[in-house]
Amino acid sequence: MNTYSRNTLLNFSQTHGFTLIELIIVIAIIGILTAVSIPTYSVYMQRGYDSEARGDAMNFYSAALIYIGEKELPKTISGETPLPGFTLSDQVITSGQLVYNADGTETGEMLFRHKRSPTEFTLTASGEIAKK
Repeated sequence: MNTYSRNTLLNFSQTHGFTLIELIIVIAIIGILTAVSIPTYSVYMQRGYDSEARGDAMNFYSAALIYIGEKELPKTISGETPLPGFTLSDQVITSGQLVYNADGTETGEMLFRHKRSPTEFTLTASGEIAKK
């Protein structure tokens, strides 16, 4: 007393799985999406690295102003100067120095760059930050 007809069994066995062409199309679509998204991702990563270096430059300048306000001039400040309230990010590299003289003149510049980015930011003693 089999209640299944022969046509039902044949239709059931033909509906399982995917064809080879369907699998190839899905793999091709995944490849195209990956090829489009990787360059976009690297652009966003670059922007993030640059933002971190620029942010460190702005915070360094703010801390430097507080530091020179508490100390007697002339004062030379570099990346190695311990500034209260400021910690340089682990991935950001600095070079150069800022000089604040007793007569009010400010000279020098510092470079800020993320280790994973070629972009450098220049911080002048007057607080201007420019992309190099």
